[in-house]
Amino acid sequence: MSEISFKLFGRRPSVWLNKSEHYLFLRFGGIEIQKIIKRYLYFCKADKTHSIRLKQREGSYSRDFVRGFAAGLVASDGSVGVSSRSVRFSVTSKRLVQQYVSILNRMGVHVRFYEYTNKHGFAGPYKMYTVETKAETT
Repeated sequence: MSEISFKLFGRRPSVWLNKSEHYLFLRFGGIEIQKIIKRYLYFCKADKTHSIRLKQREGSYSRDFVRGFAAGLVASDGSVGVSSRSVRFSVTSKRLVQQYVSILNRMGVHVRFYEYTNKHGFAGPYKMYTVETKAETT
């Protein structure tokens, strides 16, 4: 993972492995990554978490870009249910979720959208937006 990251970003991440919780956390830093983020994403500095979204309409990006972007969203804020044969993506930015739904719809993927209030947030209640896709049964 470190070598792949170095090839992509020219930097090695800090790596934390939590075997009991079954996850790997990679942390990147550096000006090149900041440039990539600023090139493609918009967010209000006062409210990054809730305002983050693509700068342009999702239809203006190449198919390869939106596929990679969708995969990155799931990799960072999503989960894969093996037994349920589903993929979920959840964030607090409604606009980002709308863009994700649009990307999947353009690819012919059927999605379910959920909106709920998480009452146990660190800073109080907040809205969560979740998109779920399920594998079709044949």
